Amino acid sequence: IIVINDPTLMSLAPASLLKTLYGLTEKESKLARGLVDGLTINEYCARSFITPNTARSHLKAIYRKTSTNRQADLIRVLSRLFINPPNVNV
Repeated sequence: IIVINDPTLMSLAPASLLKTLYGLTEKESKLARGLVDGLTINEYCARSFITPNTARSHLKAIYRKTSTNRQADLIRVLSRLFINPPNVNV
C-alpha cells in the first residue's frame, strides 16, 4: 500500500472522535493514527515500545470495530476522518 498525504491538509482525528465513531480505545486510536501516518506495524511497535503481538491484537480489534478486513480498507476509511474530520460534538 502506498499512502500519499499532504501534510498541509492533515488534521489529526482526536482519540475522542475515534472512540465516539468506532468505540476504539486510546491505544487502538494511537495505532490507527500511526497506520494512517504511514507507519508499519514494526515501526509503530518500536516507537510505542509494544510487541508486534500486542499491536496485531489491537489491529484485529480495530478491524472488528470499523467493519474492515484489511489494512488498506482501514486506511481508506480512516484517512477521510484524518483529512476532513466531521463535526461531532464529543
